[in-house]
Amino acid sequence: MFRLIVSVGLVACRLSPFVKLVVDERELHEVYPGSRLAMDLPELWFDQKVNHKACSNETFKQRYFMNHQYYKKGGPAFLFIGGEGELSSKWAQLSILNKAAEEHGGVVFALEHRYYGKSWPTKDFSTNNLRYLSSRQALADLATFMVKVPLPKKNRSEAGKTKWIVAGGSYPGNLAAWVRAKYPNIVTGAIASSAPVFAKEDFFEYDQQVQRTLARYGGEACTKYHYDVFTALDAIFQSGDRHLIGQVKADFGCSDVADSAFIDSLAYTSGIVQYNRDNDVKDFCIRLKLNGTIFEKLADFARDFKREMGSKTCQQFTGLGEALEITPNPNNAMRQWTYQCCTEFGYWQTAPHPPFRAPAQA
Repeated sequence: MFRLIVSVGLVACRLSPFVKLVVDERELHEVYPGSRLAMDLPELWFDQKVNHKACSNETFKQRYFMNHQYYKKGGPAFLFIGGEGELSSKWAQLSILNKAAEEHGGVVFALEHRYYGKSWPTKDFSTNNLRYLSSRQALADLATFMVKVPLPKKNRSEAGKTKWIVAGGSYPGNLAAWVRAKYPNIVTGAIASSAPVFAKEDFFEYDQQVQRTLARYGGEACTKYHYDVFTALDAIFQSGDRHLIGQVKADFGCSDVADSAFIDSLAYTSGIVQYNRDNDVKDFCIRLKLNGTIFEKLADFARDFKREMGSKTCQQFTGLGEALEITPNPNNAMRQWTYQCCTEFGYWQTAPHPPFRAPAQA
């Protein structure tokens, strides 16, 4: 039986770093009337220890942004925690922390996570060099940053005596909760949005939430459609008929990948549910032909899959090649996040029991 391991987005343990904490610029005036983007904030660099567990003084440049347009002397500091992706200046300008800073005369910082974006502790991301990539090191980064980062020059003060409020969504939400628990002497409060603090390998509950969301926005017909399609695909691959399997992969535009990678990529629907921007889930269920025969459903699902894949090859769509790339690239987080999932979190989004989309296979 097939157990589907999701790999769309950020590999199997797909997380959304900034869910619900940041608004799009076009939505800014609707959410916060009168708010506006400041000029592009400059990149700032903090000298951070490579390994907080060692006596070595070796450091790397950790990128951060600071927005002090509302800061008043003695005001609080708000820290937006970066996660499994590149950080930009908007995280210090469009988050809910920016509104809080306006109300309380605070300053907003956004700190990029080690090994992501441009914050590279090592020259490459070989497996050995990723040994300093962990949530424990990241928590120590946050604590060190809050104690030592200089506050706005116009109102110099000791950062270590400032009241700090931290925030993050999804994995950074974990960090927000954990840094508050581990360093209560530094962190006054934390906002942990959609934080999956309970790490587990067999994360079948994720797929159950996908089912509930599809049912909510598309009705039971939408969930039945997916069960029928994945059950049929499961039977095809179990049959061992290489001609039939090859034909199915060709219909989906995935002749260039192994069977396991193809099966993995079919869970792209979970990404639509997780991010659900601009009614994506509702539109997704609407555009599917929910009431056809199983053959019509398979052909329809193949068309939608290729629509989602766009101009990419199936190999590119899976992101598996990016997970093997050891050269640092601000736009590539696949390898680093895969490493964190393998060494710390799991979060493997497996088929639930009983299954929603297909029985199971690895």
